[in-house]
Formats: sequence, C-alpha cells, structure tokens
Amino acid sequence: MFRHPYIRFFISSTFSDMEIERNIILGIMERLRKEYIAHGWTIEAVDLRWGIGREDAEENMTMRICLDELRRCQKLSPKPNFIVLLGERYGWIPLPETMAADKMRALYENVDIAGKSLLRTCYKYDGNKLPDGEFILRRRHKNISVEDYAEMFERPLQELFHKFYPQQSATAQEIAAGIFDTENAGDHVVAYFRSLTDVSDCDKTKFYDGDSGAIERCVRLKDRIRSFVSEENILTCSDLKYNEYKSEKYALYFEQQMERRIRRVVEQAVRDNTLSVDEFEQGLRWEFAESESRSFVGREREFADILSRVYQQTDQYALVVRGGVGAGKTALMARLATECRKILEWCCASLALRREITVLITLLLLYLTNFALIIQKRHLNEPPSHMIWSL
Repeated sequence: MFRHPYIRFFISSTFSDMEIERNIILGIMERLRKEYIAHGWTIEAVDLRWGIGREDAEENMTMRICLDELRRCQKLSPKPNFIVLLGERYGWIPLPETMAADKMRALYENVDIAGKSLLRTCYKYDGNKLPDGEFILRRRHKNISVEDYAEMFERPLQELFHKFYPQQSATAQEIAAGIFDTENAGDHVVAYFRSLTDVSDCDKTKFYDGDSGAIERCVRLKDRIRSFVSEENILTCSDLKYNEYKSEKYALYFEQQMERRIRRVVEQAVRDNTLSVDEFEQGLRWEFAESESRSFVGREREFADILSRVYQQTDQYALVVRGGVGAGKTALMARLATECRKILEWCCASLALRREITVLITLLLLYLTNFALIIQKRHLNEPPSHMIWSL
C-alpha cells in the first residue's frame, strides 16, 4: 500500500501523572524530526493536553475529538502511530456521547426519579439515527464551570451508568482504538508502564485516582496490552521510589530507553517504505486515481464500452472522452485507470514477470491513463464520431 513519508504518533496517557514523560517524548520527537527531514520524512507527535478547545469541551465532544485525531494518525501513518504511557491512574471516564434508544429506554425504566431527571436533563432524543434513533449528550452550558458540571451531572451519571453499562476511561478507549482494535499493532506500538512507591501525601492525588479499584483496572489493562505488543517495545518500571522517579538520573534513563524503542519502530517503517522519486510520484498518482474513482457512480454502459475499446482497439484514431465542466471526466478516467491496473497486476502475477518489467508496464499504463490530451482540430484530424464519447 502506498503511503506518504510521514510518521505521526498519537500519545495516549492520563495527563497530570505523566507530565514528565510526555515532555521528554516531545523532545525525542523533535530530534527525530530534525534528523529524518533530511531523508524526506516528516515525524510528528500529537499531544492533546492543550488540544481541546473550550467550545468543544462545552459541546461534550472531547472523546470524539481524541478518537478522530487517533484515526487521523492511523490513516496518515499506518504504522507506527501510537505510544501509550500507563501508570496507576485509570483516568477520567467520560459520559457516553451517544446511546442507542433501546438501551437508554431500558436504563430509564430501571432508575429512580432522580436518575430519570438526570437523564432527561443531560440527554436529548435524535430520531435521525436509523432504525430507532439515539440519545445524544447535551452540551454543557457555558455558565456552568467544569467543576460544577462534574459535581452536579457528570459524577452522578457515571455512577448510574456504572451499574448498568460500565464505561471505559478516556485512556482505555484510546488504547482500545490504538491497539486492541487494530491489526498488527504489536510490532509498532511503543508502551511504557510505571508504578511508584512512597509518593508524598501532597502529590498522591496527582498519581492515583480516588477510586480504590483504579489500580487493579490499570494492572488488567497493562496485562492485556502485553498480550498484543512486542516485549521489546515495552519499557516497564515497577515499584519505582518516588524520590528516584523525580531525579535527573531517572529522566535520562527514561529518555534513552524510550528513544531506543521509538527509534526502532521509526527505522523499521522507513526501511519498509523507502521509495524512489519515480515510485513516490507514481504512488501519488495512483492515490489520486483511487480517490477519484471512489466517487464514480453510474455510466456503466459508457464505462463498459470504453473499457472494451481500450482492450480491443484496432482503429487508427485515439478514443476521445469529452464533456463540460463537472461532467465527471476525471472520475471516469480514474475509474478506467484503476480497472486497467487490476487487470495488469493479475496478468503480471500470472506470468511471473520480473519486477522491473512490471514497473515499466505500470508506468506506461499510468502515463497513458492519467493525462488528458487536448486534441485540437488544427493539429489532428477530428476522429470519427463513433470514437468520441460525450459526457
């Protein structure tokens, strides 16, 4: 699969307890960015500590934005694209932004009057979702602070949902999307697991949740990640004394160990996807053709006739496809190019052609199908009418 020379890591963790580690990783990314730009590669990291705007937070769209950003990383950088930092905080559990109508109605029937009032206040019905509609989380009023909203609505609703439909933390949802629900994530995901001892009383709220079951949930999450991710890509620091953790010595150790792991997956991606200028240019054109052909609908008769003429061409004239602006000429030719490519690749595979010959034929087909020639009457004889398709 063609990919751009672009690596984009999504950094997933709770925030306050992983501030030191996140800052160090951003420094590693900056060094890699400067190093690999000379080789034509762009390397970036997505850190959403400051990425959620006030309006989005008021709209209760935080989780949607996080997961959309992760999916963008996966699309632009198929691998590697994910770094997870997991301590002993399970983290914030967001309210579900949507819930199927049947589940919400079943929940409504099983809660008390106060619970029903909360659900009516915080969720609204949307009948546009087929087949039965859904309930959508209402936006937080701008005059209600984050703290007040959490106290008045979010925490009571979280307790209510936990009894019937337990929800995952934001970090756990990111991990599911970045590792558990992704094919072959194990060889390119980088993970860091940490547990501390002797944390000072004044800092405990920074490193631990108030929920007594949070540490156990984190342990289970780490165990599951280990079953997916290669051990060489995991840095584990267990029972680390708090004073040692705060030292420059540990910061240097963490930096060296994480850079080694991140650099390994970056180097592997670059080795697997290094293209010549011609191959990269060819990939861009095929990417454009495939993108355009996806929007092609209809004109099956015209397309079948044009395709048959391409393969059975005996006339002395070129086949000209013409039409007004927006008629769909580009999409039609893109569909033609991708269809011809499928047949070409099957033929090359069947005949076991050498790679050099296959590339040469592919390039020839590419240049024939991706460029339009404006044939002017004063330069060439007008082809006969049966050789012109008007769209």
